Amino acid sequence: QGPAAAPGRPAAAAPRDTRLNSAAGAAAVDRAQHDQFLQEAEQLGRTNATQQQVGTQTFYLVDEYWTDSTWPTDEAGLDIIHLQWGSAAYFELARLRPDLAPILAVGEQLKAHLGGLYLQIDEEGASELTAAQRTLLEE
Repeated sequence: QGPAAAPGRPAAAAPRDTRLNSAAGAAAVDRAQHDQFLQEAEQLGRTNATQQQVGTQTFYLVDEYWTDSTWPTDEAGLDIIHLQWGSAAYFELARLRPDLAPILAVGEQLKAHLGGLYLQIDEEGASELTAAQRTLLEE
């Protein structure tokens, strides 16, 4: 309970916690930046119903995934970095590799071949990067 009010005066309000939730704020900023990437991609006219071009990479819509044209048809044995779209891992990837912003803007379900790396983004991926994945991405 708050302090008692003097007769004829309203009770004083309980002190408020003015600390901001920095993690939630950072996530909101990251989400806004990603939304801006998507808007810019659409404004550039890079998207159509089944194909998108990002630099020298071509992505095709295959089974609801925007799939890099160099993605192998047989995924067995591939070391895939599988991340959840919109998660902490996804935004850490964006911070570690700002050069991937145009690729990440392709869509929420994505399979990209990045040199020696295979990156899959969707709703089922990991929400946190492992130390090993972080090291691979920083190389």
